[in-house]
Amino acid sequence: MTSTPLPTNLPPDQLTQPSNVTTNANRVVTMFWCDRYGANKDCSGKTSSSVPVGKLSDEASVSPIMAKLATGFKTYNFIVPITSTASISKFWFEVDEKDGSKPTVYKNGDTSKGGSPGSGSGYVVDQDQVLFVPFSSHVTVIPIGLTARGGSPVGTTSFTRRFALVAAVRSELSPSRVYVDVTDVATKDFTAPVSTSADLTLNSTGFPPIGGYDFYTGTVEDTGVQMTIDLHAVAGGQTYTQPFMQTLILDNAVYVAPGNVSTTTKGNSGAFAVSASATTKTVVVLGAIVSGLLLVL
Repeated sequence: MTSTPLPTNLPPDQLTQPSNVTTNANRVVTMFWCDRYGANKDCSGKTSSSVPVGKLSDEASVSPIMAKLATGFKTYNFIVPITSTASISKFWFEVDEKDGSKPTVYKNGDTSKGGSPGSGSGYVVDQDQVLFVPFSSHVTVIPIGLTARGGSPVGTTSFTRRFALVAAVRSELSPSRVYVDVTDVATKDFTAPVSTSADLTLNSTGFPPIGGYDFYTGTVEDTGVQMTIDLHAVAGGQTYTQPFMQTLILDNAVYVAPGNVSTTTKGNSGAFAVSASATTKTVVVLGAIVSGLLLVL
């Protein structure tokens, strides 16, 4: 297995912001994460951290609930390199307002002051065996119901969308089957709901193995625009699943370079101290979403 770094788009950290209050420009939001494999598994030795590569403000008007509460969101986007040999098991966030107060740590069920990790379990990444690859997947809009006059099409009654899907599966898994369950019933009064399954096949010619993953491809057609998939890989009597992946980002994602990563050492007190910082070189070939994390291989 290679150790090719995989830049990783993790789910953005969103902090509520009253509509009549200006966001603190000095605020620093930091994401911490633990390795899944290796010497630093579950943060047993070192912990990695990074700051956002971008920020975005969502106004209260984008949602009736937010408007009623007079609250918006400040979104902090993280992109960090993750190697397949280390992977990631869980992550959490620290928010430091830089105003003299102690940082707040958000760790999934525990919010603590003072910069300590707290007792929360963290936001867990449940598996990295099978990953959807949106940056390599595509959708093609195909007109149907053409009316011919003199051999030339003059009208279209509707369209279908052909989704060319790509999945990454860890090479050592050697699955007996890789497939997707497809659903599209999200639009009100949608007259052609979709609920079906489709197999994906190994495609080492179009997508050579990289970073410890093999790639599987297949196609699905849907007349709607809200298609979601549950991705499965069956191996050794076990099924690995990445559920509820949306397809709206296909052909619409923009590559952003990953940020710098710092390593931290955990002391006996449970606090974390920065020990080193480095920029990791990356190789970008494709993208994948793992349990809410977007991996760009």
